[in-house]
Amino acid sequence: MSIQGAIIDKNDVAQEICFKKSVQEANKLLLKHEPTRRRIQLVPVIETIDGDDSFEASQKACRLLERQVIAIYGPSTPNAVDVVQSLTTQFGIPHLQIDWGFRQKIHGFALNVHPHYLAYGQALYDYVRAAQWPSVALIYYKEESLLKYDYLIRTLDTSVRMRKWDVTNDNHRYVIKQFSKMQQQYAHFIVDIPFWEIQEFLNLDIQLVDPEAFRAVGAANITTISILQPLTEDKGYGIGALLDDVRLAALQDERFARSSTSRRISPTYSALMYDGLSLLAMGILSSSRTSDLLPPSGLTCSSSRSWNPGINLINDIKAIKPENFRGLTGTFQFDGQGWRSNVNFTILEFAMNEFRKYGHWNLETGLTITKNFSHTMQEIQSELRGKVLRITTMEEKPYMMYIGNTPPGKPKSTDPKDWQGFCIDLLNYISRDLNFSYTINLVPDSTYGNSKVIDGEEVWDGMVKELSLHVSFFIATDDTHY
Repeated sequence: MSIQGAIIDKNDVAQEICFKKSVQEANKLLLKHEPTRRRIQLVPVIETIDGDDSFEASQKACRLLERQVIAIYGPSTPNAVDVVQSLTTQFGIPHLQIDWGFRQKIHGFALNVHPHYLAYGQALYDYVRAAQWPSVALIYYKEESLLKYDYLIRTLDTSVRMRKWDVTNDNHRYVIKQFSKMQQQYAHFIVDIPFWEIQEFLNLDIQLVDPEAFRAVGAANITTISILQPLTEDKGYGIGALLDDVRLAALQDERFARSSTSRRISPTYSALMYDGLSLLAMGILSSSRTSDLLPPSGLTCSSSRSWNPGINLINDIKAIKPENFRGLTGTFQFDGQGWRSNVNFTILEFAMNEFRKYGHWNLETGLTITKNFSHTMQEIQSELRGKVLRITTMEEKPYMMYIGNTPPGKPKSTDPKDWQGFCIDLLNYISRDLNFSYTINLVPDSTYGNSKVIDGEEVWDGMVKELSLHVSFFIATDDTHY
């Protein structure tokens, strides 16, 4: 029997439940690989702290040492995790962490199963370039999270405009409106806010937004960079089953109903905890094959002793080959300092009411696009069906010619039946094929579009302006642009 300790925020009931469930699954893994050695089992022991209290965290870590734990998970706040990491390094106890890396230095006895923020930044940059975003707007929650976008901001050719999301003073309701008032219009957003506030972001009151600046056909395109596979690809006990188990157990715990914080069940962090404890189980199996893995005894924070097998256990975990273990967040490799390296990110696009795989990214191969573009045509057809599109144009023979009867002083008709020419023939063919209708609108300044720089930003007039501002969906002229 081996004891696995954890230090968790006292209000995070969901994390506590997920830890216990992950220990159960790790024990199944131990039994599967060593069915004759039933004595190798993990027993969860949980200590709770109040927020980022480093003094309380050190006391709880000392208490776990006295309980003869072979590893400690958590805590998740920066000051508390630093003091626990220092103690685990001093006494040779493996320290499992789930943190994206801000303000942390990894020591020899720590393992961080969370991808490093630099890898995320590079993956995001490669995607933005491949998707050819003309401009980027970043909505962020905390200043320290901007570190994740350092590579993107420094390397991207275009500027990145940033606004802070803060629900405490209601400024979040005006974030999109602020972007809409800028001379350069932003239609591509990177949104880095707490997952439990995503619904609030998606439900922003449309009255606060200039509808002309955000006119769209169908729903917005939503893309996510994730270390999780789509739920449809779950095989065996996957993230869907884990979350169902955690939610079911949480609903049976009265503390869950009382605490608003505890109701936040993160799929990513749940999967990372599950994988971290599974890795620990695999490391225990490897260590126990070469020697008896006896729990540490007689350790106290006032002693000078350390647990000698701890370094071997850490090294055995790091030595696990990708082909021998694949968790809910993919395969694992660690560098010499305990950072997770060469992680695989899955890029998902939301379309047709589900997330579909666009591609994947890792540090060695970069971005690989695997999207089935036959689905793209289906998505376009679905979004355009039954819509009325606004077409911007100029009169020019033989492409666009007016044949309607308009009284003097009145604007020309927008009905396609009052127009003829090559562009009209082409539009009629496309609209019949994709089942949409359209209106014809003459550009007010009768120009294709000229650019000039105002306050450091490129600003267009003419038809290009109407297209960039999403006033029109399509330009029809002798030099047709989409």
